[in-house]
Amino acid sequence: MFVLREINMKRKTIIGSLLLVTIFGLSNCGKDDSVETKDNDNPTVSERIMQNTWIEVARTVNGQNAFSALDDCEKDNEHSFLSNEVYRLAEGANVCDPDEPGPTLTEWVLTSNVVITIARTDFDIDYITDSTFKISNGGVGGSFSNTYKKK
Repeated sequence: MFVLREINMKRKTIIGSLLLVTIFGLSNCGKDDSVETKDNDNPTVSERIMQNTWIEVARTVNGQNAFSALDDCEKDNEHSFLSNEVYRLAEGANVCDPDEPGPTLTEWVLTSNVVITIARTDFDIDYITDSTFKISNGGVGGSFSNTYKKK
């Protein structure tokens, strides 16, 4: 009699444990923790990049101001990151060469929330807000940074 009661207790414990595991497992079905959740008040990095047309406002090379060396026609160029992973560089109001057709199109990929690849060159995303965007690259040719503002 004691053996039967012990077997019944073990069976109840096993069945109860399996029931809890099944309920817990089913409660998580369809939920993918690796997918970034959408928060309308806090856009993702890719949404922030794509939501604006950007104008470069600062550039440094090896820590030195390189923006002032740009021609005025380069300073108002418009940078757009389109949803189909196309990067679009277009002349602003000051056109450098009226005979050169534009815009220039190439690819961009957000490889993580902190790295963006533009035309096969990786840049660190130093920061991005709804109105400002800064990237940098510390490659073989030196260190570069570009800061953009919303147009």
